[in-house]
Amino acid sequence: SLVQFLKKTTYLKLIDRKNLENVSAVHFTCLMEKESSQSVRKDINNYVLPLGVDFDSIPDLSGVNKEKSDFKQIIFMSRLDPKKGLDLLVDSIAILKKKRTDFKLLIVGNGISSYENSIKNRAKYLGIDKYIEWKGFLNLERWEHLKRSDLFVLPSYSENFGIAVVEAMSVGLPVVISDKVGISTEIRSYNAGVVVKCDPAELAFAIDSCLGSPALRSALSESALKLVLEHFDWKKITPRLINAYKAVLNKSS
Repeated sequence: SLVQFLKKTTYLKLIDRKNLENVSAVHFTCLMEKESSQSVRKDINNYVLPLGVDFDSIPDLSGVNKEKSDFKQIIFMSRLDPKKGLDLLVDSIAILKKKRTDFKLLIVGNGISSYENSIKNRAKYLGIDKYIEWKGFLNLERWEHLKRSDLFVLPSYSENFGIAVVEAMSVGLPVVISDKVGISTEIRSYNAGVVVKCDPAELAFAIDSCLGSPALRSALSESALKLVLEHFDWKKITPRLINAYKAVLNKSS
């Protein structure tokens, strides 16, 4: 929103700029974040190292299976904030229901109650509230819902990284995300998900394509898990992070 943009811009000018004058390096979590950042200084080491998942901390999901049904479950899991594109998702569901009715949307997360109510009212106005189940904030239980789902969707207007997307992919869940999600570049390069513009019609088409093709979901699932194992596993990221910090300290001493 405009208010959030103004707040961030003011903070950057008044506080962050002064902090950045004395730093030896800037750590970005993805290439998109670095390329879009106003804080890049050419005279210091700017490196990109992602956030990750700790596979050892994920609950045992071996006994969790999808229901054997033609009914499909879509999951949105994030903080309920206007920048997350939940309005786009609701509008896309209204388009999708004209083509198919064999699905439900699970919304996991919480946020400002006034915003949540506005989305619920929008869904009711569009006649799709019966397709949506609101779960609120979940901790460990979120993993079971991810495992039981058929598709993860995050159509953010702005997302510097997208850790919820990584968590979804870590259990082999196909994802549909907007091109404003920070790791969309990596997901495209691995064909690990479908990347769309912030447009309800394009989003609805992508969701419909995935729900209608088990083969596509299977291919995306395999690539998604490969991407996480190769790039977003903390066991692989941590040594690189330690080496990067050591390099910065050695250069500064």
